[in-house]
Amino acid sequence: MDLRTENNPYISFVYTRFQERATAVSHGNTARLARARGDGVLARVCGIIAADDKRHEIAYARIVEQQLRLDPHGACCV
Repeated sequence: MDLRTENNPYISFVYTRFQERATAVSHGNTARLARARGDGVLARVCGIIAADDKRHEIAYARIVEQQLRLDPHGACCV
């Protein structure tokens, strides 16, 4: 799979930040559906993964904020 980041750290971190949000939402939704259907184990596992993804998203968001602070032209003009 080619993410088309061209080995650019700015693009890579922005992409990863949004990817973490998407997987957090997906796993959270799966946890809710599993819980509603009585599968507590799957709900718990997916909930843990969703929480981890949310923490990852926060970390990547902080990295992107620092990129914008330290190199606004490079971070915005990729």
